[in-house]
Amino acid sequence: MSVKSSVKRYPAFTLIGLRENFRKKPQPVNLSQSRIRTRARSFAGRHADHYSTRTFGHGSCQHGKLLRNSRHHDIRKLIAQALRKRSFEVHEEVHCVASEGGGIRRADIVALDKTNSKGFILDPTVRFEMSQTQPSEVNKEKQQIYEPTIPYFREKYQMEGTWEVHGLMIGARGTIPRLTVNTIKTFGIHDIIPKIITSSIKGSVAILRNHLYGIS
Repeated sequence: MSVKSSVKRYPAFTLIGLRENFRKKPQPVNLSQSRIRTRARSFAGRHADHYSTRTFGHGSCQHGKLLRNSRHHDIRKLIAQALRKRSFEVHEEVHCVASEGGGIRRADIVALDKTNSKGFILDPTVRFEMSQTQPSEVNKEKQQIYEPTIPYFREKYQMEGTWEVHGLMIGARGTIPRLTVNTIKTFGIHDIIPKIITSSIKGSVAILRNHLYGIS
């Protein structure tokens, strides 16, 4: 079989079509069945029992949970460090109590502008890009979660001024929605946007590599 005909017979795998390609009837090759299965497992990953491109993309695959957390923490640290350079008092991963129901929650970033008596609760969230309305939906989701904690933070930091909650969506493929860009610009830290993009892509590649090959 020539190289050219081989390429036609075995099209390149894509992320979305990876699993579907393995479901197709195999073409005749000069390999034993055991070697074919071994080769397929190397593509599908060591955790083939729960292999699913959709669960990976949506962030519900438990196999990559630690790497997803690591990707999120790296982005959170980038934003927190940039805010400190702008003279904000910054606290990370702050446990808090909601006024409605008394539920315990944890805020990713609490930034205090004591000069102007303003407090900000920022929650960067990496999501697989699904729709144009997703950034605003993420922002509303985070506001519903953390706005009930504002009375707790007012008392904790003795700051009775205005408080705002911002859910910052970052795309798993490195996209930064306009809503997130505009919010970051209001804090004067827009120079970190390229770093956030790079961090998101690097983290996602590590997750994909782990998902496909079982390599942490």
